[in-house]
Amino acid sequence: MSFNTFTFVLLIGIVCFGVTKAQFEDCRCKCVCPGDPKTKHKVNVTVVSVPAYECFCEHITGRSELECLRCECRYEVRSTTVIKIVVIFVLVLIAILLVYLIALLIMDPGMLKRSESDRRRQTQEILHQDSSNGLHESSYLRRRLGRVGSAQKRWQHKVKQQRQDVFQDHTLLS
Repeated sequence: MSFNTFTFVLLIGIVCFGVTKAQFEDCRCKCVCPGDPKTKHKVNVTVVSVPAYECFCEHITGRSELECLRCECRYEVRSTTVIKIVVIFVLVLIAILLVYLIALLIMDPGMLKRSESDRRRQTQEILHQDSSNGLHESSYLRRRLGRVGSAQKRWQHKVKQQRQDVFQDHTLLS
C-alpha cells in the first residue's frame, strides 16, 4: 500500500467520522425505572437529550411523582471526540503493525516456515558461543568472588571486634 493510498483511506475515515457527529450526543439524561413486581414489567430505561435542568423523572418519563419515587435519573456528559480519537489511534496502530508484518513477510518469506533443524542449529550456535565465552567469564567470576570473599572476611572481623568491644570492654562504637 503506497503512502498516497494510505492517506486517502485515512482521509475518508476522518470524513466518515465527521459525518456521523450528528448521530451522537455528548450530553444526555438517562432515567432508569424498575419494573412493577405485581405486573412483572421489565426495567424501563429512557434516554433523552435534554439540558441538565430538565433531567428529572416526571419530565422525561411522563409519569406521576409517586411513580417516579423508585426511578433514578442521571445527567451524563461524555466526550465522543475523545472516544473517536482513541478508536482512530488504535486502528492506525493496528494498521501500522499489519503493514510492518507484511513487510517482514515480503523481506523474509520463510520466516513462518522455519524448520526444527534451523531452530536446533541456532540453539547449538548460541550454546557454543556461551561455552567459548565461558572460559573468560569463569576466570573473571573467580576474581570477583575472591574479592567478595575477602571483603566478607574483613566485615566479619570488624563485627567480631565490635562485639568484643561492646560485651567485654563495655565501650560503644565511636
